[in-house]
Amino acid sequence: MLGYHLSLAGADLTYLVRPRHVQRLSRLQILYSYHGITSVEFKGYKFITDPAQIGHSKYD
Repeated sequence: MLGYHLSLAGADLTYLVRPRHVQRLSRLQILYSYHGITSVEFKGYKFITDPAQIGHSKYD
């Protein structure tokens, strides 16, 4: 949920994930919003699987 709210504020998100989670994160993520009592789509984020990739990009 934190990532979703950061993306609403305009943040560019990149997650460092284990390779076994790539397939699951490649699918559309549906989150349940208790505030609006609705489902919301979480998309537009990137992910990497190798910590060495962190050095090739600039992050805040």
